Amino acid sequence: MAQWRTAHCTEKLPELDTASSPTTVYRRKDFKQVSWESMGEEDPVQMWEFQEQEIPREEWDQYNSTSTQQIMQTLNDLKADVAFLSL
Repeated sequence: MAQWRTAHCTEKLPELDTASSPTTVYRRKDFKQVSWESMGEEDPVQMWEFQEQEIPREEWDQYNSTSTQQIMQTLNDLKADVAFLSL
């Protein structure tokens, strides 16, 4: 999985972005507002600072598929346990 890096933006971006790029999925966390000193500006600009991962779409689809399969297997196991205990 890709490394986390610190990023900045003037607007708060979604934690999970699967739509803005056809080739990349963006995961974001740890949002906080910071003041950013801009050259030539008297007042600091309010920015969002956060941690971001850029994951290739193919890798994300594979990860997401594997996670879904694991969740479905766990749910099926739980259903079988409940059915057994109900006997």
